[in-house]
Amino acid sequence: MTPLTKNTGNCYNKGNICEGGLTLDQRWNRWMVVALLTMLVVVTALIGLNESSIQQAQELCLQNGGMPQVSRDILTVNWSFSCTT
Repeated sequence: MTPLTKNTGNCYNKGNICEGGLTLDQRWNRWMVVALLTMLVVVTALIGLNESSIQQAQELCLQNGGMPQVSRDILTVNWSFSCTT
């Protein structure tokens, strides 16, 4: 593999492919930040939906004259629900 001396932009390099003035490492770092932020948003949304489901189940249990019993782990990822009448 021959090293590149000049790319189409204002980027000179020695082996790294440059595009838009960014080295390969800089582009990789940017994609990693975007991927981590995306995963953070998805996990936060799932935790929020899960918490909403727990609240709805408790309300329905109370409306039916029962007593809700909820056992949950950290971040409401693992939880169990029972409604005793």
